[in-house]
Amino acid sequence: MEWIVNQKKEALLFDIDEGLLQDYFVKIDAGLWAKLFQLMPIGDARELLEKTANGISLPVLEKMIAVLAMLSKEKAFYGLVSNHFDTLPQSFEQLYGKQSKRVRKDALSHLFALDKTLSPADEKVNELAQAMFVDPEHSDICGVLIPSLLTTKTPTKLMGRLLDLSEGYLQNRVDNKPQPPADWVRPIPKTTSYQSQWDMLKDFLNSPDEQVFDFRKVQHERKLMEEAIRSVTIDLKMETIKKGSPHLLRITKTQDAYKRELKIWEKDVQLLEKVKNYRSS
Repeated sequence: MEWIVNQKKEALLFDIDEGLLQDYFVKIDAGLWAKLFQLMPIGDARELLEKTANGISLPVLEKMIAVLAMLSKEKAFYGLVSNHFDTLPQSFEQLYGKQSKRVRKDALSHLFALDKTLSPADEKVNELAQAMFVDPEHSDICGVLIPSLLTTKTPTKLMGRLLDLSEGYLQNRVDNKPQPPADWVRPIPKTTSYQSQWDMLKDFLNSPDEQVFDFRKVQHERKLMEEAIRSVTIDLKMETIKKGSPHLLRITKTQDAYKRELKIWEKDVQLLEKVKNYRSS
């Protein structure tokens, strides 16, 4: 990239296919891309950005946001950056609607800086915020987005709207406290592996009253049963009782899933309180 910039060979980038261009875009430092775009006529820079953003992926989106944040500091690029900012809701909605991965913390920082520089219309801000909440992922909302939002005393308009949505998301979860299972029925895992083992456990798992299943078989069969249970996430614990021959594998139903959900809920309660305190300070 430095050679392209120094030799002014940016025209070469228009001749490669979109996939290869996007690979280069992701791997090369955002500062070098910003420098390259600044050396190009605005029309060419716009065309190259559009080519890069076609069929956008999450890594390309993250790098695009970083580059746009850098270019937004140059008055000559204000219009170009504003136009691309307006396309971000579509990109977020498209990507978030088909995958669980979300943009990382550094990309959010660039996005908030971009929002602060451009100061877009409320309609555009709301559109982007809504797109960022398509199929919300709890780990992202509570582990990345909200902590990023709580790091500044002067939130941008986008940050404020994201805080609205985050508070509503948390409030809905807090209002729906997990409840312990009504009985001892446990769902049979959706798996095609170890089918014979799950067939043996089927009646036990479907029973609302039975909590313990004693499986006295030879070591090979016990090992297969252990492997089956360990291969999935299920409310079962195992204990090998070596009294008697063959040994006995005791399988006991638990409430682990409920306990996990309850711990998550308790953290949501704490985080909601932080959000409310932040907004009232």
